[in-house]
Amino acid sequence: MGIATANLIAKLEYRGRLIRRFGISDSLRFNPENICMTDRLERSMFYRKQTHFFVHFMCVLTFCVAGFGFSGGASATTVGAAQLVLGLDGGAQQVVNLLIKRLIDVGVGARGAAVAAVVKTDSDKKGANSGFFGDTGLLIASVADADGAAEAKARNKLRGKVNTVATSGKIAAARSVLTWKGRVVWEAPTAALPVLPDVSKVVSAQVNVAYAIEGTDVSVSSPAGLGAGSWDVEHSWNGKTSFLGGVGFDQSNPEATFSGDLSALSGMFSSGPGFFSASGLTLADTFGISVDYAEFLSMGEVSAEFAGRMVAEAAIVPVPAALPLLAVGLGFLGIAGWCRKTKIS
Repeated sequence: MGIATANLIAKLEYRGRLIRRFGISDSLRFNPENICMTDRLERSMFYRKQTHFFVHFMCVLTFCVAGFGFSGGASATTVGAAQLVLGLDGGAQQVVNLLIKRLIDVGVGARGAAVAAVVKTDSDKKGANSGFFGDTGLLIASVADADGAAEAKARNKLRGKVNTVATSGKIAAARSVLTWKGRVVWEAPTAALPVLPDVSKVVSAQVNVAYAIEGTDVSVSSPAGLGAGSWDVEHSWNGKTSFLGGVGFDQSNPEATFSGDLSALSGMFSSGPGFFSASGLTLADTFGISVDYAEFLSMGEVSAEFAGRMVAEAAIVPVPAALPLLAVGLGFLGIAGWCRKTKIS
């Protein structure tokens, strides 16, 4: 049997199944009119499959858009309630509860992680970037020789961040760094728009936002009396520092000392000579962001950018030899121009 004959028989059998499915009499099966009908049925079923595929694709796309933050969403900073506080003529205030319209990471590679571990004869370093709500994965740098051992771990994601370092022996250094950037857009509820005051009546406007850096595992250890260790956290809104704190120890003071905004959170840490740690640590804060009220009325929304950084370090090396060792790993981050500015209330 030739290939063309086999294809014709297969097509006729398929059309016969279509005719029986749609109730056409067997006696009329090969009527030319019904052959035309089966052609139309084949085309109809093809278009139906294409339509089903398109609908399925759009459903998946909608799920991804909603889940990845183009309507609400998530970033390495969790953004909570926000209020637009308007100062009016005569000293009165008007407060408007805002809704999150969009919350996204800024750019591909907006989340960075880097680790470096150095001993006298060897070094190990790794870096990774992940943008748009991704996970950098767990990075581990680990080295050891006869004079010391060092290990650093880093992971950057919404919840479950890892920022840990450990050193032992006589000469070793480790560094773990996390960085991220994002942007949030707020809008006023539709019901609030008619009662918003005219620009001429507003003397000041700012957004008070509640935010958090959730779920961080931090651990720093180095031999008491020989090593030094620290963990520093910084967060900013529109370039202005909103959170700045640290904890550390050194050779002369092996007990952990807290500073800045971390001082009030010392009870959340376990610590002792030459080490401190915290599991699932959440840093929550509120901050006031100045806004252009005229632009808010014109656009119907207001936006702000945020950035965060965590750095864990541990070292057993004499100064200044420690400085070049601790600097290893910074080239992985891909986020430059970090500026520390005075915290404003």
